[in-house]
Amino acid sequence: MSEKKVSRNTGIVYATKVIDALLQLMIFDISLMLILIGFFGRTDIGAVRCAAAVGLPAVLLYIVRGWCPNRAVTIAAHVVSVVYAFVAAPDDVALMAYIVIVAVMIIYSISIMLGNKNHTSEHIPIGMAAVFVGALIIGQITDRALISEYSMYFGVAFIFLQVIYRNLNNLNGIMTMNNDTGNFPAKQMVRVDIFIMAVVSVLCAGVMVIANNSYVYRMLRVFRQLFIIVLRFIFSFFKGDGEAETVIEETSAAQPESGSDYMQIQPESGLWQDILNGIALIIGVVVIAAAIVGIFVAVVRMMKRMRGGSGIDGDVREFVAPSDEKSFRMKRRVHREKKGDSANMKARKLYKSMVQKNAASKREKISSNMTPKEISSSHIMTMQDEITGIYEKARYSNEEVSPDDIELLKKSKKIQKSI
Repeated sequence: MSEKKVSRNTGIVYATKVIDALLQLMIFDISLMLILIGFFGRTDIGAVRCAAAVGLPAVLLYIVRGWCPNRAVTIAAHVVSVVYAFVAAPDDVALMAYIVIVAVMIIYSISIMLGNKNHTSEHIPIGMAAVFVGALIIGQITDRALISEYSMYFGVAFIFLQVIYRNLNNLNGIMTMNNDTGNFPAKQMVRVDIFIMAVVSVLCAGVMVIANNSYVYRMLRVFRQLFIIVLRFIFSFFKGDGEAETVIEETSAAQPESGSDYMQIQPESGLWQDILNGIALIIGVVVIAAAIVGIFVAVVRMMKRMRGGSGIDGDVREFVAPSDEKSFRMKRRVHREKKGDSANMKARKLYKSMVQKNAASKREKISSNMTPKEISSSHIMTMQDEITGIYEKARYSNEEVSPDDIELLKKSKKIQKSI
């Protein structure tokens, strides 16, 4: 491989490393936001501050894990990550959240360095996508608009970065295997990229349509209230009846004040506006259903690939198409003619018959490791040397035994039978 190709491959490898580090940074950032903003309700700490808090430990551990296998350097990097959490935390609550995230980073880093796990395998992107979707759901349930907003931003960025990451990996693999890019299937990759980008664009458009439709907000509010009623009904079996009734009364009294501002938007009146709202609602439902079906199909395919259904990597099958081979059947006639045994086969059968009958009379077994000479010495009673020579000629030589040899074997068999 030339120096130009080596430098090109090196650039691709570094690009994939940068994308991988960005993906991990987004995961740790949204995780810290879930703890501080979603659980503790901190409004003084935003997404940028969380990214700054987890950025240095995440990047440091990623660099050490990939390029510094020295044990002392690795331990020092882990210590620096923990110390940085104490320095960057403004108070005890933030310190506890930072330590939790840093502990997750260290456990993940050690599992990759000591185990057989690969951070570019199929189950890692599934886990990342689950984190973003879970953060979006938690943000909606807890009315944390900041978490919902950034989980949606990170989710869209995650999809685009995954597309670029996969294509760069495929490009690097094909260049490494073929040592050339002359036959690189660029059109196939472009078609796949366009399809994925189109799907992401449709999903984003559906989310925007839903976000700007007041009817959808009213529907979500009704579903949310029904969900809360069902949960309280379930929890009422574990509490007293009086407690359950008190909670429901307090909720109904505080209900007008608990809704968010965007939940109070009233739909515009008019026939055309009602028609447009209905169309927007239908589009949103269709987009959500298509997204759920697509995610389910993708998860099933990835599970099959992880179990090794075909033994061939899916990326190779997708981007490196197999060559077409055509075969033709030629009609031909086959004439079968039944012939008798050859002279050599007759000689071998006669020898085998004599040996088996003698071994059966003595109740002895013939070992497969015995030579013809050893077999003849134990089970051929007359003319041992002549009979052994005829058998070896019929068994191991390309020459045909003569009719006289066949007659000699028959004569020896009769004599041995009479003994």
